[in-house]
Amino acid sequence: MNLEKSLQTLKNDIAKKEETLKALQKTHPHLAHLSETQILTYFEVHTMDELNKHIKHIKVSTPPHDNFPLKDNQLCSCTDSKGQPKDLYNSEESAQREANALATQKKLSLSVYPCPNHCGWHLSKR
Repeated sequence: MNLEKSLQTLKNDIAKKEETLKALQKTHPHLAHLSETQILTYFEVHTMDELNKHIKHIKVSTPPHDNFPLKDNQLCSCTDSKGQPKDLYNSEESAQREANALATQKKLSLSVYPCPNHCGWHLSKR
């Protein structure tokens, strides 16, 4: 009996996690290729429960992206130290490739970080 309850609890947890990740793929398709750990890092949370709460908050406080007749890069309002719009990358991997290329070409040391507006990824000199 206890084993059945434990298995059912695990099944419920997995189903809830899958539901969260599927919902996230619909609202943030640029994150679809990320692992669970990368998604948690991107949203700066530590657990799936925290991610669920964050997603519910986003749904309430943010209009859907399809209401914006703008290009992807225009959804992000992040600016550099000179007030210019920051380049936005759809994936952590593409941002890291660009950082590596700039390190080779221009001898720049850049780090990759998630956009605080959850639009993608940016590069930083810090």
